[in-house]
Amino acid sequence: MDYIKLKTFTAVNKFLTYFRWRRNVCATLWQEAKKTCASCEGQCEFIGKNICARIDDGTIELTKALQEVIDFADFHSTKDVYLAWMSLHLALGLCYTYHEESRHVVRKILYRLLWFSRGIDIGIFLRDLIEFGENEERLENNASLAKSMYFLKVCAGFRLNLKQNELGEKIFDGWTNLFPKPNPAENGICYYLDLPINFHPLLIGRLQTSATFEASRDGSSALLTACQSLKPRAVLLLLRYGASPVGNPLKYLLYQLGGMRILTTKTSFSVMNNPIRLVQLCLEYCLRATSHIRLLFDEQRFTVPHVDDVYNVTSDVISYIPEDRYLSPASLKHLCRCSIRQYMLECDSLPDGIYELEIAYTLKPYLDLEE
Repeated sequence: MDYIKLKTFTAVNKFLTYFRWRRNVCATLWQEAKKTCASCEGQCEFIGKNICARIDDGTIELTKALQEVIDFADFHSTKDVYLAWMSLHLALGLCYTYHEESRHVVRKILYRLLWFSRGIDIGIFLRDLIEFGENEERLENNASLAKSMYFLKVCAGFRLNLKQNELGEKIFDGWTNLFPKPNPAENGICYYLDLPINFHPLLIGRLQTSATFEASRDGSSALLTACQSLKPRAVLLLLRYGASPVGNPLKYLLYQLGGMRILTTKTSFSVMNNPIRLVQLCLEYCLRATSHIRLLFDEQRFTVPHVDDVYNVTSDVISYIPEDRYLSPASLKHLCRCSIRQYMLECDSLPDGIYELEIAYTLKPYLDLEE
C-alpha cells in the first residue's frame, strides 16, 4: 500500500512539475525564441524584451515574472548551465530595470547565481566600477555604473552560510582551491563581498576575457582585484560598503610598496615609472577600515592583541604606514569608527545607515571612510 502511495505521489509530482513548466512564461517564450535565434544570448534577449513588454502592459507582475525566470533557470540548471546562468542574469536585469526595492528578492537571485558562478560574478558590479570609477567625466549619466551601484548596495552586508547546502565546497572548488578562503566564523558565516571571483568550469570557455580569467584563476576577491587594477576610488567604494581589507588585499599592497614594484600586466607602466601613488592611496583607504595590523619586520614582531593576520614587510614599507596602525595604540576616534562600522555591517546598514545616526554631521564622513 505504501509503495502504491509513493508511486502515485511521484507521478502526480512529475505531472505538476511538467504542467507548471508548460505554463511557465519563460519556457513559452524560449520555444518561440529558438525559432528565430540560434544563440543563447539572442534567446535570452528575446525572452527579456517580451517579459518587459508584458510587465509594462500589466499582463504579468514583476514578482511573478521573477519567479518564472527563477523556475526556468532551475529547470535548466543540470541540462544547460549557460542558459540557466544567463536566465538568472536576466532576472537581475529585471530587478534593476523595474527598481526592485526588496533586498531579499535580489539576494535570493544572487544566492542562486553562486551555484553557477562558484563565486562573485565580475559582471554584476565590479567590472564597470573598475572601468568607469576613476573617470570623473564618465560618472554622470552612466547607465552601467548606475546598475553596478544598485547591485553593490544590495550586496553590502549580505551574509552567507558557507556550511549550508555545501555552498562553501561549491564556491571553493576548482581554481580557488589555490587561494586562501575567507575566514568565516565558526558557524560558517561569510560576507558576499569577501567571496572570490570565480566561474563555473563549464562557463569559463564561453565567458572569460583575459582580465576576468586572471581574476578567477587566482581567486581574487573584489577588493583585491580593485587593488591589483590600481583603482583607489573603487577600493574606497568597496570598503565603504563593507568589503574587508584584512588578509590578501593588505598583503598585496604592502608587498608592492615594499618592493616598489607593480605588476606590468596590470598597468601600461613599466617597473621604473609605475604610479606608486595609486598604491599608496589604496593602502591609505584600506588602513582606514582596519583597527591595527601586525607586522613581521627584520625578525621583530610588533605585537597587537586580537589580530589574526601577520604581514611580512621590508624596511621600505614602514614609511607608508602610520605608527598608530602597527606600533603605538590607535586613537580612540579611529577605534570607535572600526567598532561602529563592524556593528553596522552586522546589522546590514552600511553605508547608508551612517547618515541616519544621531551624531554630529561632521563625524559622518569620517565614519564613512571619506576622511
